[in-house]
Amino acid sequence: MNETLSQSPLQAQQPITRKVSFLLGLGIFLFPLIFAWFTLRAGHSTLSRVVSFIWLALSIIFVFATPDSSSSTASQNEPSALVSSTEQAQDAPVEQQAPAAIQISARELHQHYEANEVAADRNFKGQVIEISGSVQSIDSGLGDGANVQFNVGDEYGLASVTASGDTNFDNYAASLSKGQQITLRCVGAGEVIGQPFLNNCQSI
Repeated sequence: MNETLSQSPLQAQQPITRKVSFLLGLGIFLFPLIFAWFTLRAGHSTLSRVVSFIWLALSIIFVFATPDSSSSTASQNEPSALVSSTEQAQDAPVEQQAPAAIQISARELHQHYEANEVAADRNFKGQVIEISGSVQSIDSGLGDGANVQFNVGDEYGLASVTASGDTNFDNYAASLSKGQQITLRCVGAGEVIGQPFLNNCQSI
């Protein structure tokens, strides 16, 4: 019995051993500045403490050694900004004149395409065109953009010249009415099934 009593204090003095759990290890990996200190609790091995604080030191070194991307980007952009400003200063005296527009009526443009689509594309596609005529209809196209159809003299109303543009043109088209005489400045866009199309139209 005396032997039992003499062993119990020794058993009570045995050190507590702790293992680094998965959650603690994850915390040390992601946030070493916070969780590395948990390994100083009693029971954690010297190896776990050394590894944790080495990782903490490496993380701090990495944070302070990483260059500031915003400052480096700004310094890199300074030469290009100087070059662009210099180019703008050199180009300022030169005034670019707007390309001369082909003035034509909607009926004449349709007649050109009706006679020879290939020749009409070569003459009008991609060209700036000032086109005039009466409004046959105002329709909604793709994306609810406005399409203004010019009357070309077709008694059945099947043939037309179609004009479209940006949001400003859509607002302008909303104010039009059938039969109204208008003049637009557009860019020739070729034809679809023999019907001429015009893009980037503006009212003039």
